[in-house]
Amino acid sequence: MANTDQQVSTSYDVMLEPQPDKLSCWAGSMAMLVGYQRQQSVTPESLAEEVGRSLRTSYDWDMLEDVKDHFGFQDIDLPSNASLYFSPQQWADWLSQYGPLWVTVVGSPSHAIIVKGIQGDLTPEGTTVDILNPWDINTAFDGDEVDFNPPNYGLSYTQSFADFTADFGNLDLADYGSWRVLYLPAN
Repeated sequence: MANTDQQVSTSYDVMLEPQPDKLSCWAGSMAMLVGYQRQQSVTPESLAEEVGRSLRTSYDWDMLEDVKDHFGFQDIDLPSNASLYFSPQQWADWLSQYGPLWVTVVGSPSHAIIVKGIQGDLTPEGTTVDILNPWDINTAFDGDEVDFNPPNYGLSYTQSFADFTADFGNLDLADYGSWRVLYLPAN
């Protein structure tokens, strides 16, 4: 049963930037937050160029750390091997305190998205999350390992909190304690 006494509605005006290929969710998602901070459109390609990287080459977590440091992204301190589940109240607090969030689970595969808002009664059943996904999960793409065919336009959607947490539990990882939640401090 929903607690109707407590309501939250937090949302940020972040521009969706699709990832140009199947390897660059990190750049698409980071470009969204850099663009939000700068109040201008930042493409994944221009973000990669700014740090001397190419989207057409593979990347690893060390490279992501370098890019994160270049732009000033900060980690939200999470306990190591934390539970998969962070409450709606926790997400609402993070969004209120830090603004839009870059979210991924470290692993292979991994995928980065932006959480730009949350609304509802702070129960899992009565709360929704606003997502910017640089990969349009509603489009069927061909089997090419790198390039999208048809083109990818990303996807903006609202998802129930329960589905949001379940999606990050469906990456087939051995350890779900490796959530990464980043934010970009205001200038």
